[in-house]
Amino acid sequence: MNQTSSKSLEIPSASDLARMQPEDLKLLQQRIMEAQIEMLLQEHAEAKREYQAMLEKIGEKVFQFQLTAPKFLAMTAPQLQKHLMQVARGEAPSFGGGGVRPVARVPPKYRNPSNHEQTWTGRGNRPGWVKAHLDGGGNLQEVEIPDDEAGSGPADTAG
Repeated sequence: MNQTSSKSLEIPSASDLARMQPEDLKLLQQRIMEAQIEMLLQEHAEAKREYQAMLEKIGEKVFQFQLTAPKFLAMTAPQLQKHLMQVARGEAPSFGGGGVRPVARVPPKYRNPSNHEQTWTGRGNRPGWVKAHLDGGGNLQEVEIPDDEAGSGPADTAG
């Protein structure tokens, strides 16, 4: 006899199993699978209860720090530390992963010869005036801003 939880049952030996009909083995296999599924469902229900209790407990503690329990659990330790320090200093917390990275301004590299207010850094999509210049047989070197003028004027004013 073998003990499983509080129930005792007789487990057939290998020779007993070998003498069973294939249909009976399949039925036994199905019952084992059903028992495993039932155990898994019970564990799932218990895990959900424990998870909900944990969320409620965490929720009570982190509410003062302008966090929800799921947000708290999703944060990395550095993100959480940054958030908590911002709240402690009275700052508005940033809820992004690391915040928005500042974009460095790039000086314009090309200028529209017809309208000097229109410039392009050479990054991103080509403005209409650049496309028109190239379609008209021109090249980018012709509209390039000389080094001594680079950095003056607005960047990427496609116009």
